[in-house]
Amino acid sequence: MRASSFEHPHPSPSLVDAYLQAMAPFWHPVCPTAHLGTDPMPIELLGKRLTIVRLDGRITVFSDLCPHLGAALSLGSVVEGRFLRCPYHGWSFDGMGRCVDIPARRGLSIPAATRAETFPSTEAHGLLWACLAPPARYPIPEFPELSDPRFHTGPWKEGSPWRASAPRVILSQLDDTHFSWVHPGTIGSAAHPETPNHQVSRTASTVVSRFTVWQRAQAPSVGLGSMAAEQDLFPVSYEIEAGTSSVRIHKQRTDAAFAVFQAVSPVRQDTCRVFWQIARTYDRETGSDPVHDRVQEAILEEDRKVVESQRPWLLPPISAGRIRYLGPCDLPLVEYHRWMEELGVPQM
Repeated sequence: MRASSFEHPHPSPSLVDAYLQAMAPFWHPVCPTAHLGTDPMPIELLGKRLTIVRLDGRITVFSDLCPHLGAALSLGSVVEGRFLRCPYHGWSFDGMGRCVDIPARRGLSIPAATRAETFPSTEAHGLLWACLAPPARYPIPEFPELSDPRFHTGPWKEGSPWRASAPRVILSQLDDTHFSWVHPGTIGSAAHPETPNHQVSRTASTVVSRFTVWQRAQAPSVGLGSMAAEQDLFPVSYEIEAGTSSVRIHKQRTDAAFAVFQAVSPVRQDTCRVFWQIARTYDRETGSDPVHDRVQEAILEEDRKVVESQRPWLLPPISAGRIRYLGPCDLPLVEYHRWMEELGVPQM
């Protein structure tokens, strides 16, 4: 019996190409800037191999392909702190991608068209971001807690890669109705599976969901503490702001606030890296950062296992029959889904 398109995990090559092209004109996180050393660093973004390197004190994102004979520039070296040298024949390039030295042709002029491909990049929130099809359609979403003196911020962290598309990953963080089922020991309460009332809106570049749920007084994400009992539940107000490749989650109690900025790097159509940074107004000691990071990683791992099981690889179009299973509780997901369709991001 032939599997339906909802069950089939592998999209067609044309659909993959359409997805990669639709996602290209956005800023995407690449890595924490602190992870970049003195040598070229290879990465992959939207199926394209790239090389990140500091030249003249500035970060440049190259295609990982020398225009001469196609060797990987990430295997090359930095010369005089200013140029990236190909490991194959020694061609060197400046931070604009211009070829400045061809050892076999020294003494001869270098054609102006001899260039390595480069892409716009910028630093924001301690991350390096790149855009593969400039100009970028939207600015990078804000992380206001990062500059708020009331908040202590931990380091950037990264967990396991997700075998899922970027929209699937982001939708999992925008979805608040799974807390009781996927996270019953931390941010969920098995005794309170009721779904909250949402206020959903859009900014110029994000979908925002606001709601209030009951959570444990000592849940690690709303106040310091380990796993807590079902009693002593308190209302926690959420604001979740979802962009094309990031999610900011802010949780507020009367006496404490917690925020996490999650940056989703789409490696390929079915693989993502997820970076996160926590900010909190309580337990401000640096020595407590590993505790909160372990809790956040555990929560993301619970999400990852479920998201990787979902079919199809993206949600079906809104017009598809399966959308009938969505109700008012899924309003944030529907709004984000609509936005993706408006942006031309394929849904199947």
